[in-house]
Amino acid sequence: MAGPLFSQHWHRVADLRLRLRHHASLHRHEYRGEPWYVLYDTLTGQVHRFTPEAYQIVGRLDGKRSLSEIWDQVSASLGDAMPTQQELIALIGRLHGANVLSGYGDIDIDELSRRQTKQKRGKWLQLVRSPLGIRIPLLDPERFIATSYPLVRPFISPLGGALWLATLLLALVAAGVHWQPLTDNLADRVFGIGNLLMLALIYPLIKALHELGHAWATKDAGGEVHEVGVMLLVFFPVPYVDASAAAACPDKSSRMLVGAAGIMVELFLASLAMLVWAVAEPGLLRAVAFNVMLIAGVSTLLFNGNPLLRFDAYYVLADYLEIPNLFNRANQQLTYAVKRYLLGRRDVTSQARSRREACWMTGYALASFGYRLVIMVAIATFVATKYLFVGVILALWSVTMTLLLPLFKLLKAMTVDDALQGSRGRAWGWLVAGLTAVALLLFMVPMPYATQVHGVIDSREPAQVRVGVSGELVELWVEDGQPVEAGDPLMQISAPELGAEVQMLEARRREIEQELVASVRDTQAASILRETLVPVVRQLDDARERADATVLTSPHSGLLLMPDGTPPLGSYLQRGAAVGVVVRPEDLRIRTLLPAHQVERVRNDTRQVRLRLPGHERDAAGSLLWVSPSSDHAIPSPALSVEGGGQVAVDPTARADDGSPKAFRRHYLADFDAGELLGNGSSLHLGGGVHVRIEHAPEPLGYRLWRDLRRSFLRLFEL
Repeated sequence: MAGPLFSQHWHRVADLRLRLRHHASLHRHEYRGEPWYVLYDTLTGQVHRFTPEAYQIVGRLDGKRSLSEIWDQVSASLGDAMPTQQELIALIGRLHGANVLSGYGDIDIDELSRRQTKQKRGKWLQLVRSPLGIRIPLLDPERFIATSYPLVRPFISPLGGALWLATLLLALVAAGVHWQPLTDNLADRVFGIGNLLMLALIYPLIKALHELGHAWATKDAGGEVHEVGVMLLVFFPVPYVDASAAAACPDKSSRMLVGAAGIMVELFLASLAMLVWAVAEPGLLRAVAFNVMLIAGVSTLLFNGNPLLRFDAYYVLADYLEIPNLFNRANQQLTYAVKRYLLGRRDVTSQARSRREACWMTGYALASFGYRLVIMVAIATFVATKYLFVGVILALWSVTMTLLLPLFKLLKAMTVDDALQGSRGRAWGWLVAGLTAVALLLFMVPMPYATQVHGVIDSREPAQVRVGVSGELVELWVEDGQPVEAGDPLMQISAPELGAEVQMLEARRREIEQELVASVRDTQAASILRETLVPVVRQLDDARERADATVLTSPHSGLLLMPDGTPPLGSYLQRGAAVGVVVRPEDLRIRTLLPAHQVERVRNDTRQVRLRLPGHERDAAGSLLWVSPSSDHAIPSPALSVEGGGQVAVDPTARADDGSPKAFRRHYLADFDAGELLGNGSSLHLGGGVHVRIEHAPEPLGYRLWRDLRRSFLRLFEL
């Protein structure tokens, strides 16, 4: 019991005889070993949770007893734990506002109107505070769900779970076996115009199946689904269903299954798509399977599978921890911790019923706020760069609702809140200390600072090693990456027909020479034989040259680099095919393109350069050789573009004179020494990618954030 026992407003409600409407039902739950009662409204899908003490009142609302009689009975039953009249009025008001009461007596119509107006205002405020997620209800799918449920019931069973798990494991094995072709040139495959269109067509279909999974799982748990619609998630239409009826289910595992059903459906679709992709030939079917994997696998795990966002995994976590309404209660618990331990107030009540629950709530509130802040900034930045003015307004709107409005409320509360009387100085002290600590951390504490770019292996004077004659590779004397000297044999091609041709031409030459000796006195015949000998000698020299070309030799000293790896013995090589290149170690370099805003930092403040090949864990030391004095749109290698796996965006409307692509923005060309890459046992090839990390002097984070923010707005408005 909190507050005075009697209320001056009791006479207005004491004679009311109320009962729960037929569409409201009560269910007993257990959370962390304690009983709770859940009231579920089948018409609206709203769920209300009550303590056993409150249930003593709600359970007696039968339309026959007045509130005065109920209060007397509950007071006699609970003794010292009896509710006050004001608490009973508040409980009735809560039920009244939820529109689950009916009965006889004088009901305050004005109060009901005010509550309905407040509820509508709350929905609009929710829309204003969260403009990136707008729900539009469309229809009631309950009849379809009830009709189709028997068809999917066998899948919502232990046997169905075993089938789901087996399919998932088989797909993981297939993904591991085909990992290289699956991830090869990933950026080019994902961000192509045709693929983006296919993604846009497939995405709503997968999400529709996702939501049907929730609906069928809700039906399996004994609930009903009365709302399906479209949610505009960052203005992109995504289907949704209202599965709140599952909250009334007493079984914890059933509620968790409802929350996880959508994720399980998408993972099953991704698994089937992986198996189809592994056996299908390149074409439309394989492209569709790849995009299904991308949507149903990757995006599901990053968003729906993240409990820090209020999507599916959040509800699964809340049921697992047995903390209903985790998000709101966690924020209230964090507010309690601030008021209780920072401001020293003792008139506040904790939302947690144990120390462990308090730790869970506080940790979740901090983690979810940080993650939501990151997501909000990322979405706002994306929208601002894509939709310009509208995006900027939306970004400012999101920042205001997420950061500025709560800060304004905090300052207002610290200024006028009577509850802070006596501890206002302490509150301002903590606020000033916190802001000072943040300012010191941002602008006084140096943090590691580095520029990371994508580079490509290049050589000043590469010498190609080409096959001189078509044939079968029979000998290989030098492996990829080994040093060679000028003239060293590298590999041998088998061409038996060349030996026979040389022998035939040599025999023909000897025959003509013998005839010349025999016709020494016949001047005319000797002249004809000498003319016949000239092309034979020329053909013999050419045949001998081609026979010598069966042994490939090094054009000069250096390293033999084979871009396609060492060819296997027995493989057939075509004449003119490039099998490698010989480069001098001192001629090797890493070519990169530097953004304009980083070039001065790289020129004047390069402390250390680290190089790393893709797929390797070890770094190699490098050094800056040269930075171009002016910027350009040219791209020295396709590997530096986004389509080739790099970082440079290509301008689709512009081409260089030689037909090569041009960068969307101007960049500065920079070269780095690649000599240290040779000593770490890595296989190099010209045109291969390299990750380059350029380390600068440590700098406080605040200055970098300010520069990035300023540069983003200047670029956005093209100033």
